Amino acid sequence: YLKKNKIKFVYYKNFKDTNNLHTLWHINKHLVATDTIISFADLIFENKIIDLIITQKKNYLPIIDTTKVRKGTMGVEISKNYLKYIGRKNKKLANGNFIGMMKIKKEKIKQFKLALKSVLKNNEKKYYIEALNFLINKGEKINFLDIKKLNWLEVDTHEDYKKVLNRNFN
Repeated sequence: YLKKNKIKFVYYKNFKDTNNLHTLWHINKHLVATDTIISFADLIFENKIIDLIITQKKNYLPIIDTTKVRKGTMGVEISKNYLKYIGRKNKKLANGNFIGMMKIKKEKIKQFKLALKSVLKNNEKKYYIEALNFLINKGEKINFLDIKKLNWLEVDTHEDYKKVLNRNFN
C-alpha cells in the first residue's frame, strides 16, 4: 500500500493454500479510513481506468466491462445502476465481467472489513468479492464503473502475456 510516497510490501505465507480473501484479510490492519483501490495483481489495464476511478464519488465501485463476458473471468449481474451479483456462478446470467479492481470510499472501509470478516469463515479458496455479495444480500447498494471500450487483461497464461506484448487486450 502507498503511504507518504512509500510502498510497503507484506508477504502472506499461505497464499498457495488460500485465495485473495485471506490475503486481503491478512493485511486488514492496513486498510484504514482512506479511499482505497484494490486490484488483482495479474491485471494489466489502461491508465485512463485509474483516472476514471479516482474521480468517482460512489461508496463501493467495482470496475466492470459489459462489452462481453470473457471466459475465465468473474461475471457480474447488474440491474439499472447497481450490482446484483459478482462471481463465477451461472455465466448465462452475466451482463459483463468484473475486471479485478474496485474502489472503496474511506467512509465504507470499516463496513467492508466487517463484511470480509463475515465471509472469511470456512472460505479458504474464495475471492474478496464475496464481501460485496455479502453486502448486497444485506441491502447495501453497490454501484459500478463500466469501462466498456477501455483495454484490460487478466494475465493468467503465456498466451495472455503475448497479448499484452502485442497490445492485443481482447
